[in-house]
Amino acid sequence: MNNLLVFPRGIFVSAAVLLVALAANTFAQEPWRPISPAELQMTKPVVEPDADAEALIWEQRLDDTNSDKMIYSTYVRIKIFTERGRERFSKLDIAFIKGIAKIEGLRARITQPDGKSVELGEDDIFQRDVAKTQRVKAQAKALAFPNLATGTILEYQYKEVNKNIFEVDSTLDLQLDIPVQAFSFYYKPFKGRDPKFSLLNVEALKFEKAEDGWFKMVRTNVPAFKEEPWMPPMNESKALLKLDSGWYPSISMDLSARRTTIFKNTGGRKEGEYWANYSAWQKPLVDLLNDRKKNFSKLALEVVGNAATPEEKLRRIYNFCQTRINNTDYGYTPTDKELDQVDNERVRRGLTEDDFKSGKPFANTREINNVFGAMAAAVGLDPWYAVTSRRDVSFFTPELNDSRLLSFTGICVVLGGTPHIYYPGNRFLPFEMLPWYIEGAVTMYTDGKQYGWWEIPMNTFEKNRSRRSGKFRLAEDGTLTGTATIELTGQLALSYRLAHFDNEALENELALKTSIQQRITNAEVTNISIENLEDTSKPLIQHFTIKVPNYAQKTGKRMFFQPGFFEYGTTPVFAASTRKFDMFFRYPWSENDDIEIELPAGYSLDNAETPAPVADAGQIGRDEIHFDLDANSRTLAYSRSFYFGNKNLVSFKASSYAAVKTLWDRFHTAETALISLKQNE
Repeated sequence: MNNLLVFPRGIFVSAAVLLVALAANTFAQEPWRPISPAELQMTKPVVEPDADAEALIWEQRLDDTNSDKMIYSTYVRIKIFTERGRERFSKLDIAFIKGIAKIEGLRARITQPDGKSVELGEDDIFQRDVAKTQRVKAQAKALAFPNLATGTILEYQYKEVNKNIFEVDSTLDLQLDIPVQAFSFYYKPFKGRDPKFSLLNVEALKFEKAEDGWFKMVRTNVPAFKEEPWMPPMNESKALLKLDSGWYPSISMDLSARRTTIFKNTGGRKEGEYWANYSAWQKPLVDLLNDRKKNFSKLALEVVGNAATPEEKLRRIYNFCQTRINNTDYGYTPTDKELDQVDNERVRRGLTEDDFKSGKPFANTREINNVFGAMAAAVGLDPWYAVTSRRDVSFFTPELNDSRLLSFTGICVVLGGTPHIYYPGNRFLPFEMLPWYIEGAVTMYTDGKQYGWWEIPMNTFEKNRSRRSGKFRLAEDGTLTGTATIELTGQLALSYRLAHFDNEALENELALKTSIQQRITNAEVTNISIENLEDTSKPLIQHFTIKVPNYAQKTGKRMFFQPGFFEYGTTPVFAASTRKFDMFFRYPWSENDDIEIELPAGYSLDNAETPAPVADAGQIGRDEIHFDLDANSRTLAYSRSFYFGNKNLVSFKASSYAAVKTLWDRFHTAETALISLKQNE
């Protein structure tokens, strides 16, 4: 049974991930609101006829009148209509990350169709881990509703208190994953000012004055937000409300990264003024890089050595910063002795070359980037800042005039008129490569006096490659056994490393085993190993041994099986006949499969027709498969060459869904094609 995972308020705030800390004996004093006879007697949903459950009330209140905290209040009422709805809401997870906020007055109850209500007790609330890494420990308070049934009404309410979080970048959902009859959002701004806000992907809405300084925004009959495969980021698809104070987070000038400076939008939204103002705001940061070059005057020259070109100098400095500084954002925890040696002066000035004389110093991501910029300046290069949008957040263009959408900060060096962006603070990021959500995004590069816009190039599909190989034996009873190897490069390898580097080896092995068994449910996976997890100069390699009973199906004297092992058990990428959202494939990639299968003795190929190559007219994607049989060794050689995203075309309009779906259906048909063997007479 899948639990419903809920973050408080059903919203996200970029300044922090929200905490739920439920005190065992703190229950809300707010009264339950009366339930009408019509709500009790409802047998069908109103908003979506086929809904399994529907929210009758979803109300949230944001009180920002206090200067050092914000208070969110939530009240939810949900009607259950089907058995699937009962299963979905029988357990409710409220997720949190320790230390960010707290929940006060959690309360929940169930009301039967006859009007009788039962409130949850302490035994119905427990805490469990959701995910754990060296950087983040996500937990959830789980609410169990043992008496939930079709026709019942579920309610819960709580207050969430956030300290030291600005409303400046609050983004709130105006659409949930459940249909809502009445969605209300109340807002009480700081110092009684009028609300400033923007709306995304929703019809025109406005705040109206309510009682006691509150403003109210209401939506009625709100359909559920339904995710689709390969869809754009939420800013491009979901109904959202962005609160806007006119003050925007900027790059921290504090070398310890404990404070965030704030960019005041004094340029308004006028063309030519807003971004010039924002660029000028970065000048002290660029000046700081150049001021710090004296701290690395000798060391930087030693590091670049005999490098003749700017590119090679930058490469050597980049490698030095990644390998000679212990990165506290990627798994390194300083010892007590190391912490004792760091005084306020060290924090204020940041690292210098003296800190490297006694070993490897430690620093966070931002300081490592700054050291890279200062060392580049020390060898005569001109470091700028690059402030970049993220394609996993929004499809930014400068015309939006919103610096809140520029959240990724790297060091830029302009070579031959072309900007190059570096981010050595990411421990697993190779030189002159950026995460997928930065590639293809628009960046501002600036020295504080002048600035430019640049769309960062993407890795080509050849660089984002998965090479998969396997040597298998097919037994007469249809069992497949053998070994497999998967090599990942480019964005595929980077994404894996970032997701798994801080796990224990056994955790990563279990995760790989689980991913295989999700595709092949009866697979027995053993001898798992993962190589080069931390060595970015080499491909990320996974090895495993596998046994799959009944891989081949026997019918009389014939045996049918799928030679494309790595696509065995997959389903079509696009199952729905229609599409609402555009398609967004993140980045170009390619796959190369080389498989050898020893056929059972006494059998020969009966039908092994190679599927025709599959491609679109523009060669955006291509899938080509070949078979070859060595009769002497009874070994079938299977090779597959696939790519998608040629010419960096990875986004497609929903209007082209039929053509994209057809192409991917043809890919799947070719990859899952069966061949037959016939028992020899």
